[in-house]
Amino acid sequence: MPVTRPDMVPGPACSALGELLDVASVRARDIDLAATALTDGTTALTWQQYTDRVGHMAGSLAACGVGLGDRVAVHLHKSVESFVAVHAVLRVGAVMVPLDPLAPPDLTSNLLLDAGVEVLLTDARPDALAQ
Repeated sequence: MPVTRPDMVPGPACSALGELLDVASVRARDIDLAATALTDGTTALTWQQYTDRVGHMAGSLAACGVGLGDRVAVHLHKSVESFVAVHAVLRVGAVMVPLDPLAPPDLTSNLLLDAGVEVLLTDARPDALAQ
C-alpha cells in the first residue's frame, strides 16, 4: 500500500530541509500536532509522533558521529519508518543515499561502495546484503 501524507501547508521558510518537520516548524504552519501526518496502511503517526521519531533517529545518528555531508544509505521498503529515516538523515545534514531493498545484493553492495556510504539504515538481514 502506498505511503500517503497530507499536503504541507505553506509557512515560514526553513533554513534547512531537515528543519521542515521539527515541532516548531509544524506549529508555525498551524498544523494540529494530533492530526495524522503519515500512514502506510499499517502504521499511522500523528505530527507529534512523527516529529518525535525523526528527532530520536536524528539524535541516534548524531550520537554515532553522523553529521554534515556524511553519506547514509536508506535500504528500507516504503513505510512510515522509511520516511522517518529519510527525514532524520536530512535533519543531521547528512546526504541520503536511497537503495532499493528489492535490488540484487551484488548491485546494492556496489552502490554502497561507489557512494562511499558510512552508515546503512536497513531492516534486512546482514547476509541478505553480503556479496
